[in-house]
Amino acid sequence: RCGTMSLSEALTRLGYKATHGSITAKNLKGSHAELGNALMAGDVEQILSATSQLGYNATTTSNNIFWLEMMERTPDAKIIFMTRDFDSWFDSLLLLLIEMGSLSRFPLKFIPSIYSVSRYTVELTKRTFESEYNIDQIKEIVKNPNDALTRKAYKKLYDDYISDMERILAEQPNRSFLFHKEDGYPSLCQFLEISDEDCPNDDEPFPHSNNASNVKKKGKMFRIMEVVAYALLFVIMKLSFSFGPKKHGKKKNE
Repeated sequence: RCGTMSLSEALTRLGYKATHGSITAKNLKGSHAELGNALMAGDVEQILSATSQLGYNATTTSNNIFWLEMMERTPDAKIIFMTRDFDSWFDSLLLLLIEMGSLSRFPLKFIPSIYSVSRYTVELTKRTFESEYNIDQIKEIVKNPNDALTRKAYKKLYDDYISDMERILAEQPNRSFLFHKEDGYPSLCQFLEISDEDCPNDDEPFPHSNNASNVKKKGKMFRIMEVVAYALLFVIMKLSFSFGPKKHGKKKNE
């Protein structure tokens, strides 16, 4: 929730083939199955291999969960950091978790494609917190976004990220960069060594995707799907009772 989808779109605009977690999630049973499985397994070598095989040369979520390990294995890669203050970041994350809650509840979670995405999300959450929390605590983090444990877990995650980011920025300034979306394309182009001629001009706005408004729209759509699914189940059950086999009493002998 720091603008990774916007960054992914911007990198694509600059000529990179950039991936985002939403692309992987949509294709878990198809083209991105190998990448999705590698991410869920936490197999960094396989993540890099699958990402490369798909033709990507720029990554954001969900690969960025393993950014430190990937950075060590790809010394020529450049790292773009994005951040925001904890409270606004967590509130944005909380909104996402709440709005997408329908996907983890009956009946939507039993739709195969949605089940795959839910499992993918849960497994990545496990990978994110497995060094700090046991499996039962991680389940609570996933199920109860408003819980104090969830805020504590994400605050620790946030603080660790900021600490690692500041260290890398200081130790490797030539390959790392703290990017602010408000700065737009010019600073990004400069870091990526893209010429002024190939860099979008100031009149072209920087992408602003997956914002709170869009998240709420998606959440509303999923809630409508949830209600429709319940209604269909009710109709099916009613029809099955109405037209199902009926028991007939035995005729009395005259």
